[in-house]
Amino acid sequence: MVNHKKIVLVLGNGFDLDLGRKTSYRNFAESTFWPFKGEKNGLGGYLDSHKEKEKWFDLENLLREYASSDKKVVPFVRDIQIDEPAFYRLKNSLKDFIKKEEEIKLNEESVAVYLLKQLCLTFDTASALKVYSFNYTDLDKVFNYLNIGASQRVDCEYIHGTLQNNSIILGIDEKVNCYPKYEIFIKTMQPTYESHPILKDLFFADEIIFFGMSFGDIDYPYFQIFFKDRCDENKYYEEFNRKRIAIFTRDIQSGQNIKLQLMEMNERRLMQMYNFNELKFFYTEDGITDKLKDYLNDIWQNYTK
Repeated sequence: MVNHKKIVLVLGNGFDLDLGRKTSYRNFAESTFWPFKGEKNGLGGYLDSHKEKEKWFDLENLLREYASSDKKVVPFVRDIQIDEPAFYRLKNSLKDFIKKEEEIKLNEESVAVYLLKQLCLTFDTASALKVYSFNYTDLDKVFNYLNIGASQRVDCEYIHGTLQNNSIILGIDEKVNCYPKYEIFIKTMQPTYESHPILKDLFFADEIIFFGMSFGDIDYPYFQIFFKDRCDENKYYEEFNRKRIAIFTRDIQSGQNIKLQLMEMNERRLMQMYNFNELKFFYTEDGITDKLKDYLNDIWQNYTK
């Protein structure tokens, strides 16, 4: 019989941001590593033209718009001979940018550090805990910084690759009807894309913690089946176990945005998400609260039963 992890921790960019790393796409676009500053044509020009006028700079969504045959990118002319090397230049620049951010001093007072230390130092991580990271940054570097020993480190799989093996995945989802030859932007078409059992582990885990995920529509393929299952009335009245699901995000506004995304994924059944599961939201701007401490203590109590 397979021994499934009881606790699954899923990390998004908000985890890195809470650590004090400025690794958002907006940060990248405003950094000296941005490769398209001042460009007027092609992919580089299209991305750079949106850098100033969009408050929320969503790089992957812009790649989706540019690659889509259903979208007009006037006044930009798409030419794969120019745009393919520009796309790879973008990925290489992003890698250099992330490498620099990996070296900064971490915010040891952050909720991200507190949660990670509590999980690693309290539980038998080898048997209880599994981490899936959508970030490119290396979790081992965080462990080194926090002096968390090898025996206390958690197993982590990187959904979008890592800097260490030069395998980062940047791109778009499969639902896009691409302009001819722009399928190279699709994540699963990229040569370093690999399989990960995240959906299986979400289904079998007792405790699921999402930290810093925005659940944008590009991420729907990873989570939509799971969230729909969590709202299935037919299963609920047969064999349905209530899962404890915690979502860590910056503030109430970002929490509301996530709730809207959940409703999009589960056919507007957010109430069922609350009714059929134990769903909690934690806001990192509140810091380390009694609510958070009680929550982690509850995890421990459930784990030791």
